[in-house]
Amino acid sequence: MKKLLGLLMLVWLGAACVSQRARVDANDDYLPGPSLNQTYAILQSGDFRTLSAEQQQTVQQEIDRQMQARGYRKVNQNADIAIVFSLYGSACILREARLVTDSPGKATYVAGKKNLKKGTLVIQMVDENLNRSVWLGYASGLLARGSTGLEDRELKAYTRQILDEYKLMAPGYVRRER
Repeated sequence: MKKLLGLLMLVWLGAACVSQRARVDANDDYLPGPSLNQTYAILQSGDFRTLSAEQQQTVQQEIDRQMQARGYRKVNQNADIAIVFSLYGSACILREARLVTDSPGKATYVAGKKNLKKGTLVIQMVDENLNRSVWLGYASGLLARGSTGLEDRELKAYTRQILDEYKLMAPGYVRRER
């Protein structure tokens, strides 16, 4: 019995040391209420040293899949929402303002910063009608120590997890029953 308990403890400790999960979060404090946005476009970022062309395509396809599942339509010009994504290879600091409600009817923004680990995938949405960023989501810690890169399935999963934090649907969206 002691051997079995010792073996189980060893397996549990090994699993605790090996598992690495990325931190996924989003700042939707600037997200407007129900809006009339129906279209989106993915803009090309200028700096893609960390992502290969295939990985960029993987992220774009997953963004397309998630946005179309929410009822948005992809267009090449004059989109309501512009989507930009980047993968930062080194650790970085994210400065943001969070909405804090002190009392009923009184809300203020408080500046803060988050230390993000090596390998942070950031997806940002800009409302072209308001001409400002309305949503930012990220997954931090994607590149583990000694890791050379990400597999396509990991990129898809992290992109999906980030976009799961985006709560708005396009106007007229009707959920499909399976």
